[in-house]
Amino acid sequence: QIMYYELITNDHHKNNYALFKCWDDRNTFYKKVSFSETANIIIENEKAGYSWFFSKLASQDKTELSRGHYYEINIPEFVGKSFTPDAILTGNEKIIFNFISFYRKIWNSKNNFSIHGDLALCNIIHKYDDEFMVIDWEHFHSADFDYFGYDIINLLFISLHHEFKGIANISDNIFLFVNECFKALFKDISTENKIISSPFKNACEYLNNNQSS
Repeated sequence: QIMYYELITNDHHKNNYALFKCWDDRNTFYKKVSFSETANIIIENEKAGYSWFFSKLASQDKTELSRGHYYEINIPEFVGKSFTPDAILTGNEKIIFNFISFYRKIWNSKNNFSIHGDLALCNIIHKYDDEFMVIDWEHFHSADFDYFGYDIINLLFISLHHEFKGIANISDNIFLFVNECFKALFKDISTENKIISSPFKNACEYLNNNQSS
């Protein structure tokens, strides 16, 4: 049985690991391979993120972590619509709005609340209707529930940045859509939430204070 490997990225963002697409006659999966002890931590962190996420889905975590001198993680190929790193908001409004409902369902617990840390359209896979898979958990970390919504604001900001190159330049219809996203996201959320009062500003502040996460 021959296993084929395709290098997808190497040392992306200076993270000291490589990502491969791997396949044979029976299955396809992705493999991240560490080149340093620092990357070992990233890969172990990613495994923790997948484990948290699948526990929220009440589903089996089929990712596999191998700890040698350098770590490796095997990640199954998840079927669904994927997005490019420069995906924009326009044209994806319905998917984003459905993902907000999904987020509220999965991230709804004050106990064991966590943050993905790099959520963008390119890190979600749309399976169908309001069901999604979330990938690339290397920035996963625990957080206080008062930061509920941070990941969604990050996703919106990145999508808007790719489309308009600055929040101040967004069109009126997209501005109205983003406001609807805020309303749906923070519905019934306590005013003690540390994001809700000024979502983009407060999310940026959280990011700056948690760069190592």
